[in-house]
Amino acid sequence: MKKLIFISFFIVIYINSGFSQNYSFICGGVTIPDDYPKSTQCEYNSYAFINRYNKVINYIPGNTPVKTIMINFNIMQKDDGSGNFTNSTTDIQRLNNIFNWFSSTYENVASPSDPISGVVSLTDSKIRFELNGIYFYQNTAGWETYNPYTLLNIIENEDPSRLEQLNIFFTEGGSGWAHASLPSINNFDYNSFIVMLGVYNDGNTISDWASAGTLAHEMGHCLDLCHTYLGGGCPNSVADMVIDEEWFDDIFGLPYPGNAPHIANWYADAYDNTIPDGDKITNNVLGGNNTINYFSPKQIGKMHRALALKSVRRYVKNCPYSPIPLEITENETWDFNIKLYTDIIIKQGVTLTITCKVLMPDQAKIIIEPGAKLILDGGTLTNACGTMWQGIEVWGNRDLSQYPQSNQGVVELKNGATIENARCAITTCQKDTNILWAYTGGIIHAKDANFINNRKAIEFLSYHNILPNGREIDNSSYFYNCTFETNAQLSDPGTLPETFVSLNDVKGVKFLGCTFQNTAPTGVYSTIHRGNGITSVDANYEVKPLCLNPYIYPCSEYQPNTFQNLYYGIYASNTNPAITLTINGNNFDNNHRSIFLKSINNATITKNNFDIGATIGNINEPPYDKYDVFIPSYSYGVYLKECSGYKVEENNFSTTHDGHAGIIVNNSGTKANEIYS
Repeated sequence: MKKLIFISFFIVIYINSGFSQNYSFICGGVTIPDDYPKSTQCEYNSYAFINRYNKVINYIPGNTPVKTIMINFNIMQKDDGSGNFTNSTTDIQRLNNIFNWFSSTYENVASPSDPISGVVSLTDSKIRFELNGIYFYQNTAGWETYNPYTLLNIIENEDPSRLEQLNIFFTEGGSGWAHASLPSINNFDYNSFIVMLGVYNDGNTISDWASAGTLAHEMGHCLDLCHTYLGGGCPNSVADMVIDEEWFDDIFGLPYPGNAPHIANWYADAYDNTIPDGDKITNNVLGGNNTINYFSPKQIGKMHRALALKSVRRYVKNCPYSPIPLEITENETWDFNIKLYTDIIIKQGVTLTITCKVLMPDQAKIIIEPGAKLILDGGTLTNACGTMWQGIEVWGNRDLSQYPQSNQGVVELKNGATIENARCAITTCQKDTNILWAYTGGIIHAKDANFINNRKAIEFLSYHNILPNGREIDNSSYFYNCTFETNAQLSDPGTLPETFVSLNDVKGVKFLGCTFQNTAPTGVYSTIHRGNGITSVDANYEVKPLCLNPYIYPCSEYQPNTFQNLYYGIYASNTNPAITLTINGNNFDNNHRSIFLKSINNATITKNNFDIGATIGNINEPPYDKYDVFIPSYSYGVYLKECSGYKVEENNFSTTHDGHAGIIVNNSGTKANEIYS
């Protein structure tokens, strides 16, 4: 049950202006969201959360990008369209005036009426608002209520997409008061709201300036601020103010408790300190005076913290981005759900462990410096808005071995870790405008991990793991029981799946028991745009089953790799024929082309099952060449082009999808070549 809390006495918000000196507007309290069950991965009790990311002072804007919050004005009329603002030029101008006056409070922060010694005030909160739409509803039940859930239901029934903005309701369910919701820290789908009552005032504009001030006050609640006075759903004592992070020294002064609590008295002049308790009657937006135009730096910091950690962040337009990165300079564990507006750089010698969820803006990436480590332990890395983020760069040192691991950057994924909606989830190099080849060699260890709806999941760039004695050994990167999946249209308009994994000039990467699949609904992607499983050039790697009981020898139970519903399962070509690869014991189902090898010698393709996907169109239409892999109509299980010394044995070829060919061999070399069932 939601807790709808109203103050038991009226607190008046009044704006001193050229309008009537007798009009006031009342804050009726706040709604506190119910606690929402936390996941075991998101405990919010790590040292990093308590001492860094939950500290309001760390969110006071410096290089913070401006964040724009999308809002709707919802006008509730009677069934006959009367009783409130109408869609007339005059009324639309009134509503726009209210919006402009309200939003200017956040853009042009005034100086405090009662300055606190040593506090440097801010002139801009770096929070903006955009009026997405003004909507009218002929609904007497909505017109006469102040219940936010009734009003939200009306919107949802009319157009659910309007819940994607923060909704402000203008009703006649009361006269001259308003109430709003605080944000939730763990229900990120929570619908924030503000209910403004009696603003229309029978068409009289005398109340509009005061209404704008009240709206600024109520929006402060939506951004996680409470009153500087006591009550109204906010703390009832100064001690509770401290507990709820509503007591700030830059509002009340030191020593504690300063002049807390403030007094809500709209009759008094906030700038006159000669009156009794004059220093407690201020122009703070969350106070109750007739002048309402100041936020303290820590109040502004708390609002920005809410836009990172709480549900109100869902209304931020697009993906604001700061090029000033968040640097991780000591070991940290992130057991909290956070939306970032910048890059992350994990510095050398430092480990960042993420167990919860991190949302990244579209321009942002995570950089793992050589000698640094990212552990994604059951956590999720995803995009912060409707477009794809850049992904992870795990930097290495091309001239050093991967032993010890501290020579290179390392990313470890385990226990259901997920990376989704990235342009390239992980690349083993530094990329600026161009690839910086000296930074290859980064290490990826992935077990029981998920790579979902990325344009490309994994990118290995040229690196050779050479020990100090000059001997080359396998790359230490591996993928065990991982899922690579495209299940929907990618977030960026027009972007198509490329390949789950690309490998260029590397040796020994292992793929054991993984799934590579496109499960998007029929019609989302044409056959040739479903993406590849693995694409490689001059790369040696293993694609084999995973032993499910590794402590029993010999292993008695295996999990194969599965390639399903892809354009190519594996597409491999070499400029150096001496580089080979092993594809053993895998399942290929409904791929247009399961395996294509070009100029690869001594390849091993054994014990695989092929259910060959359908051809495209009529294969007998000219030009017709049954050996030409570049004619896109043909589907097949295996194509060997200019290969030699290959071993293709104990495979099973069939089709339940109207496939074309099992094996095609074109221009084999002179080495011993073996193909048999």
